[in-house]
Amino acid sequence: MCDLNDVMSDPGKNREPGRGSRIPARGKGEPLSSGKLEASPMSREISLVRELEQRLLSGELRPARPVGLRYDRVEKGISDPTSYVLTNALLIARLMAPYERVFVCCEEAWAGDVVNLSAGSGGRTNWVSSEEQGSAGAGREAFDGVVTDSSILLSEDVKARLVRFREMIRPGGRLSIMAVNWEYEMDGREETYETSFRRYGGRIYAGIVKRTMNPPMETEYVCLLNPESEVSRALASMKREELKTLVLSQVPGASEAIVSAELVRIPQFTKRSLEDACRSAGFSPVLVSGAPGMPAIRLAGSAFWQQVQGLRPEEVSRSFALAFPFISSADNPHIIGVCDL
Repeated sequence: MCDLNDVMSDPGKNREPGRGSRIPARGKGEPLSSGKLEASPMSREISLVRELEQRLLSGELRPARPVGLRYDRVEKGISDPTSYVLTNALLIARLMAPYERVFVCCEEAWAGDVVNLSAGSGGRTNWVSSEEQGSAGAGREAFDGVVTDSSILLSEDVKARLVRFREMIRPGGRLSIMAVNWEYEMDGREETYETSFRRYGGRIYAGIVKRTMNPPMETEYVCLLNPESEVSRALASMKREELKTLVLSQVPGASEAIVSAELVRIPQFTKRSLEDACRSAGFSPVLVSGAPGMPAIRLAGSAFWQQVQGLRPEEVSRSFALAFPFISSADNPHIIGVCDL
């Protein structure tokens, strides 16, 4: 029996507990021979992952639908999530305030924040949830506006979903989108990899997540290891939390034990790609700006904030919500698109 304790190497500094390895493979204009890539174990991991990726792409990959979005820096970069969400939700509620009937097709908690803030400010908008409609593509009912978020990226065809939203909106209506800013998530890198192991139904799977800036895309390979292989049995005997900390280069024989794989591709939004997607779906004009949540948090933590008397966090949030669309998307976790008809 293969003993993983004998083959595990130093995981290095790029691994995060419970998240596998997050490896910055190549920066903009950075050659593969860069000293950053020659350091072990990073170089071994990158070499192994790229070799495995080429082998998987040359074989038979089953397309699969994504089940969720994976973002790291977005979550870590927000020091005050409550104020952040409040500020962004206030903006969406304000943007949609002139419209009487608005369809909401986004993550449940976020949708609840927008609807509650709208009602709390005396808004008269009638918000219709996607649960009430069945789905974004169901029914032929017309709306004055639509609100969505990054969950639109989980649809099989993002452009087709945007076209469907356009068809649902009456002339003169509006589509508002709050999406994760892929430029912020990539942090100046052109390409990154993340590897991990998981156990589902007694079987061991190796996962590779590849993120690219051009095109903005997240690609995931979900690879089943042969249940009869020694390496699969050794991994299956580990505790779940231990298994999550391993990366591909720490488990010799894992790549060779892969017997099947599924491929998941999720397009992502940058400021430019969001503008292009909305215009290609027939919206005009289209305006994309940085979300106001992060600037509001930065102000709240500044020395200026400490000197301002009687200004509550809620008032700061409302003030920054009014600053749209003059907020830069640079170094901003989210972008907000406003598309009119």
